[in-house]
Amino acid sequence: MSLFKVLNLLCQCLDSHQANIGLRHPSHPTLKQMKNSLPLIFALPLLSVSCSMFQGGGNAAAFQEGMQRSSIGVNQYRSTTLDSPAPAADVDTTSLTVNFTHGWFVMPELEVGGKIAYTDSEVGTVDSSMYDLAAYGRWYFDITSRLRPWAQASFGIGNLEVGAADDDSTTWTIGGGVTDMISNDVALDLGLDYRSTSWDTADTEDTGFYLTAALSVFYGG
Repeated sequence: MSLFKVLNLLCQCLDSHQANIGLRHPSHPTLKQMKNSLPLIFALPLLSVSCSMFQGGGNAAAFQEGMQRSSIGVNQYRSTTLDSPAPAADVDTTSLTVNFTHGWFVMPELEVGGKIAYTDSEVGTVDSSMYDLAAYGRWYFDITSRLRPWAQASFGIGNLEVGAADDDSTTWTIGGGVTDMISNDVALDLGLDYRSTSWDTADTEDTGFYLTAALSVFYGG
């Protein structure tokens, strides 16, 4: 099956999915509807990586010291547990995060930088939102091939809003993924991270695995 036919089939599935969840309604989609559509969002980078593996393709330029990367992406995790002193209070959460990242290559294999993110969550039956600012480091195990695997860790602070209440938070993540260099300066990222968030006032901690997908642009160097 050609890539065009695969994309056409994916678009047909997206159109059908939108009709099923009501995204064709004139009003703007809600965050809950966007969360329902996320499997298709994550399918696009995965499709690109799969096509790269089976169709091959020329190598993009190697990373160099002094290069920079800017990206915009989405993260999602489900079935995480909000741990509190009372086990009966533990609940599942579903979250959608939109983030902007900017980094510098201090070595051809090592990128460091920062990111800002907004997260919308459903903690049991309660909706909440959170803003985060974090620093990260990413190590690339391959800097010359089209598919470039990496490992990454980050640490940040944020502010959680639940109705009229708010609370400060600290978050750390560790994970890995792959960058698909679709050209010399544009790439699609797909990854899996483990995240742990704790709050200053509330004696709780939220932990879980989540999928990440991003569009990156490389320049400089």
